[in-house]
Amino acid sequence: MALALRGWLAGVVFLTTLSAHALLIEPGDAERFLMQASFGPTEADVARVKELHYEGWITEQFQRPASHNLPLLLELKTRTDLVKEGKLNNAHRKYIWWRNAVTGGDQLRQRLAYAWSQIFVVSDEANSLSGNPEALAHYYDTLVDQGLGNYRTLLGAVTHHPAMGVYLTYLRNEKADPEGKRRPDENYAREIMQLFTIGLYELNPDGTRQLVKGQPVPTYTNEDIQELARVFTGMGFPPKDGKVGFKNAPQQWFTPLVHYPEFHDNGPKNILGRKTLPADQPAGKDVEDTLDILFHHPNTPPFVCRLLIQRLTTSNPSPGYLRRVSEVFVNNGRGVRGDLQAVVRAILMDAEARLPAATYDKGMQREPYLRLVSLVRAFRGTAKDGTFTVSNLAQFLGQEPGSARSVFNFYLPSYSPPGPIADAGLVAPEFEITNAVTAISLPNFLRDFIYRGKIGRAEGEVVLDFSREIQLARDPDALIQHLNLLLAGGRLRDSTRQIIRGAIGEIPDTKPEERAKLAVYLTSISPESAILP
Repeated sequence: MALALRGWLAGVVFLTTLSAHALLIEPGDAERFLMQASFGPTEADVARVKELHYEGWITEQFQRPASHNLPLLLELKTRTDLVKEGKLNNAHRKYIWWRNAVTGGDQLRQRLAYAWSQIFVVSDEANSLSGNPEALAHYYDTLVDQGLGNYRTLLGAVTHHPAMGVYLTYLRNEKADPEGKRRPDENYAREIMQLFTIGLYELNPDGTRQLVKGQPVPTYTNEDIQELARVFTGMGFPPKDGKVGFKNAPQQWFTPLVHYPEFHDNGPKNILGRKTLPADQPAGKDVEDTLDILFHHPNTPPFVCRLLIQRLTTSNPSPGYLRRVSEVFVNNGRGVRGDLQAVVRAILMDAEARLPAATYDKGMQREPYLRLVSLVRAFRGTAKDGTFTVSNLAQFLGQEPGSARSVFNFYLPSYSPPGPIADAGLVAPEFEITNAVTAISLPNFLRDFIYRGKIGRAEGEVVLDFSREIQLARDPDALIQHLNLLLAGGRLRDSTRQIIRGAIGEIPDTKPEERAKLAVYLTSISPESAILP
């Protein structure tokens, strides 16, 4: 009966957001949901999803207190076994990130913060931030706090954060001089449009491009960039300890940037042809008016919602899926635009997210880092004193939190690998870091980790617990089914099961640990575990 209902639902073309109990939760469904909405399923979280159902779990997660990075990072300064002379670095920041990703009770909030960190990118790869883990931790906490609030508030918080100011070079950005030898920096003006709000081309509400004579319509011109660059002039650190001034105020990474009128361009500004900011209005009003224009631009809902959907559920949302989520962005049902809790709920509860993917164009590759963290959560990973001393994994995985190579993240949302995916007109962003190196280094890394059962520095190494799997090892089918649910969302094909069963069947049942680890390894590198359906 349940399968018949699911098949019927999948065939209903107009099916939109599912109600709380529209579907029974079949084996593997809760695990798949948690792969989308958290850093990976644990047996406890699976039980919680089944108890509350999807909607109830989401509501509970919205109410969970936030797990922050900066307070725990600062606590590390007292750990003389980890921190030399009280000097923190970005490895320490990643220890805290790991701790919250693995053990945080606010899994949905943490997962959203990670998604936002790949949209509103700042990175320790930039010289300006490479030695400042505290600033990056505070910036990440801003995404934690605002990532489930309102998009307009999030946009404002990011714009005024010193880490973004220095990363995109508008901190202490001065107005043009009278001789015209110095012009305002255009970096943030360009990226806030291209990457954070309206994108490159005019969109329909369902995310498809508007066309004029068969050609896409650009959303902005170089003149628009120049006008916005004039808006983001005069922003600097606030005064402190008697030191006042655009150029003299000391660096304060935990306090929003302030506006210095004397360094701000106070002329009139035409913003995208939608509004002219009058001359001599306060600098802060210029910025707020500009953010309002971008926030209310009709492109922003489909553009931002596509990015979020791609980070959570599927690389290629259908126009209908994107339109439904965008409509919630425009109006949460109570007349509020930009309500991110409503948007996230719409993303996760849409039929295209909840029903098993019936066609090849749905789903997404699980990025390497998410697969690794999910492995640690699945096998009850713990660390001494709760300090997860994991860092420097980019050489194996092609990525690390807060270490993107550029403002365009580790991969472009429009990346389409050559071959069948490109031929079908689809995108697969995560495949941009799946190359001849990582295709080998990732499985090798996972093998070493699983067989050693631990990773990280000795002072706080992460240790896996395979006791449950060792108990199941004498029954290969039970072991494979257990791993199928936990690592592949119940989607292992019969052919993959047979491969795993044949491999572990060659190991005598007197060696249950060896059997268990081989089964974990083979399941973790299977295509069904790598691709989220």
